[in-house]
Formats: sequence, structure tokens, C-alpha cells
Amino acid sequence: MDVDVELEALRGDEIILLLRGDDSELSDDKIVSDDERDYDPSVQQVLPLQTEPELDSLEEALTNDETLLSVRLETLGAGNANSLRYTWICKDLEAMDVQCAVQFSDPPSEKRSPLQYFESFIDETAIDNLVTQTNLYSTQVLGQSINTSANEMRQFIGIHLLSGIVSSSSYKIYWANETRYNQIADVIPLSRFYKLKRYLLVNDNANILLRDDPRQEKLFKVRPFLDQLKNNFLKTEVEEYNSIDELIILLKPHTSLRQYIKSKPHKWGMKVFSRAGVSGYIYDSEVCVGKGTNTASNPELGMSGNVVIQLIENSPRHANFKLFMDN
Repeated sequence: MDVDVELEALRGDEIILLLRGDDSELSDDKIVSDDERDYDPSVQQVLPLQTEPELDSLEEALTNDETLLSVRLETLGAGNANSLRYTWICKDLEAMDVQCAVQFSDPPSEKRSPLQYFESFIDETAIDNLVTQTNLYSTQVLGQSINTSANEMRQFIGIHLLSGIVSSSSYKIYWANETRYNQIADVIPLSRFYKLKRYLLVNDNANILLRDDPRQEKLFKVRPFLDQLKNNFLKTEVEEYNSIDELIILLKPHTSLRQYIKSKPHKWGMKVFSRAGVSGYIYDSEVCVGKGTNTASNPELGMSGNVVIQLIENSPRHANFKLFMDN
């Protein structure tokens, strides 16, 4: 028997009678057959089968609140009154208060240069860590330090940024006589550049764990730099509307972090979960490393659920924003 029950014509206890398969006490004018009433199945969500204890819980809920949506019942098996499936019919959501008390501080009185903005993210702490670890690693390998400094490390990073704009097939081309690029070649000698490139390090190799150790993470080599960068991004005041989604960073080397996602403009790359504002500014992010991506805190939520929880919990305690996400 396929029936649609109008909530306006039924009390909560009458709905429970239908869920239990007993419609003997209901008058015929309270039941509308499928042939007599059209409905759109595309807007209905089928819920799991209800057992006897679940029906008892629903009975209590209906007793306390008779404003539930209309219920559609279907008998799945002949002679089995408890084998019932019901769906809630969609309706317009009620108006809700969605005001957000986000108040930004006044903008800086003085205009900041691009370099000053850059240094607010790659700050002295990050630079000092690169200098310390690079000198330490060169000492471990060569027996003596290459004695790089914070200023030289900034120049080294600047060369890499500039080479991304003025691209070349090889770093040597910037120093070659025929193709010399003074903005790079005049900063440091080629031999010194390659020495820095050879011994650049972010994390002490002495602390690395064995590959089969479950505590070992794939991002150990760059973890201190990533954490410092994330902490600096989190210092920016949060916009009212935030969204959590995944993005792809183009990555050509063959590594276990490289993934293929056909729906992205760059299909091959490193997947990163990010929380961003409507302006496009990324407040926080977490690199996807596969099965080891943040599942320890709430295993029942899975990787995606834990990532959402972490990207929310990482936000400053005073932050107030609305969050949007997909599945």
C-alpha cells in the first residue's frame, strides 16, 4: 500500500500508527493514495529502515513536536508490517539569523611595500631556521660549515622567485656571458649559488625516523617551514565567509605526494586542503599525504572530516566567520 500522509490531517500518534503498519483507526479521508496525489521523487531523501526501538524514539519526538514534515510510507514486503521505508518531503527552510559580528581593525596608516608583505610570511624565524639547518648539514657532510647568513639566504630565495618569472632551462644561463642576467648574476657567484642549493636544509636529518616507523611523516623534511608559514598566515584577520576545499599545486617530480585529479585545471600535482576567504586569501592549509592525513583525533570521521575539524580549530579563538564546504 503506497500512501502519502498529510501532516495537517494527522496527529503524531496517528503517524506512529502508520509507521507500525496499523491504519485501522485512521479514517479514509486522511490517507491520499499515490494515484490521487502527485509528488516529485527527485526532492525526496530516502532514510534507512526503521526498527521497533527507532519507531519508539520517533513516537516520542512526534509527541513533543507535531510540526514535522509530511511522511511518505511504502510497504516493502507483503505481510511484514515493520518493513517500512519513509522519506521526508522537502520544503523551504525557515528564516534564520545569519548575522556575523566580524569587525576588522583599521588598515595600517602607512602603505607597506611588497617586500614588507613578503617578510610578514617568510619572517626572521623561518630565515634563521634555514640558516641554522643549512650550516649544520654542511658541517655534517663536509666537516666544516659553509657559513651562510640570513642576508645571503634572503638573496638565495629571491633568486628562485625571480627565476620563476624570468624562466630558463638551466640556472647556469643566468651567469653565462652570452645570456647573462645581471639582476641574478650580480647578487652571488654561480659556484656559491650551487653550494647553497646543495646543502639547503629545513629539518635536522638526525631526527628522522625509519621509513617503516608509523610515526614517520612524509613531510618531515619541510615540516618546520610549513608550520612557520601556516602560523604567519593565521595572523591575518578572518573574513566573514570562509570555504574549505581542496586545491592542486602543480608538481612535476615523481613522488608519493603527487596525485591525479581529473576535475582540476592542473590534473597532476600535490593536493592541499585549504580554508580560504571570498577574496581568495588562504588562511590555513593541510597537505594531503594519503592515509596519514589527520585521522588520529576522530577516526570515525575519516580523513576529510578530520581535516575540516583541524582547519577550524587552527583558527584564532576570537575568529568569527561562516563556513561553507561540500562533501
